[in-house]
Amino acid sequence: MSEMGLLDTFIKIVHLLLAKITFGKGRIIKYAFFAQPVGIKELLPLHRGKQIEIRQISAAEIHTLKEFPREINAIKKRFEQGGICLAAYTKGNFSGYIWFNLHDYREDEVKCIYSPWPEKETAWDYDIYIKPSVRLGFVFAKLWDSANAQMAKQGIRWTLSRISVFNQASLLSHQRIGAEKIGTATFICLGSLQLMLATVSPYICLSIGETNIPKIIFKMRNGST
Repeated sequence: MSEMGLLDTFIKIVHLLLAKITFGKGRIIKYAFFAQPVGIKELLPLHRGKQIEIRQISAAEIHTLKEFPREINAIKKRFEQGGICLAAYTKGNFSGYIWFNLHDYREDEVKCIYSPWPEKETAWDYDIYIKPSVRLGFVFAKLWDSANAQMAKQGIRWTLSRISVFNQASLLSHQRIGAEKIGTATFICLGSLQLMLATVSPYICLSIGETNIPKIIFKMRNGST
């Protein structure tokens, strides 16, 4: 936990205590938001990762995705939101995936909507998963390069994402590929109540059930928000 810094370490401790005393009904989640230019450079040389096949998954394949570490209903909701999923297969074996949206994305861990803007130039990428047995290989780079190329072909200039501040490995991975931190948001949840405290608009938002769900609009202008 020491790598997170004192504040985030404290938040993690409070989160664990809150979850324990509320039997899982209370939690604190903090995200860091990142922006990354699309189509600038490739991570993987052309002669690397030739045994890795990348293909786009369709909504019709939902019930065949048994190796995906997400529930079918969660995957279905992603497709309903216009989610695009690229999956990696090494010698025919599932190795990982990446998701991205070209429009608004409804967060599936807390109540929040992310709105990348301008719409036709900005995307939202999320849930990059690499199978543990291949995490030291080229799968991550191959997936990212494929997603990067597909977004670039559609005119996307920026892709945005959120990473849990408790996931240091993922934070470091994004920083290594040139992602820039553009803000944070902390969600304090207790049952149907949720309080968001963020460094980006709308900054503070109290939600009760499905009422008053915060919508964060990330406006990218000339290389910054």
